[in-house]
Amino acid sequence: MALSKDQILSAVDRPTRTVNVPEWGGDVVVRSISAKERADYTNSLMELDSKGEYRYKPGDLNSKLLARCLADEDGNRLFSDDEIDALGQKSAAVLDRLFKVAEEMNGLGDKAVDDAKGNSDAAQSGDSSSD
Repeated sequence: MALSKDQILSAVDRPTRTVNVPEWGGDVVVRSISAKERADYTNSLMELDSKGEYRYKPGDLNSKLLARCLADEDGNRLFSDDEIDALGQKSAAVLDRLFKVAEEMNGLGDKAVDDAKGNSDAAQSGDSSSD
């Protein structure tokens, strides 16, 4: 039997993972993000240049994702977009560890970065009509 719209929308499909961060003296909750949040994240990695073309701009890649993924025990974001810079002041080693967890939980990684740059394998593997 096919799922109804209500069943799909009410399904709990965004897991969390508790990660110990000894440098901070305890555990943090890393949550998976929604498709909308993921699109907002990948869009935040792009900027419009003076030629009107979008360019990849990773900048604070780790803290941008972690601001969206670090959560309280109810799954609510701990950090707003306005606090990305403050989060980015924390230990690079800690943020890198947490970023790897968030990246894995949210299906991000090298392919997602390539997609954001417009260099996905699908775009590159298309047949060319020129010789």
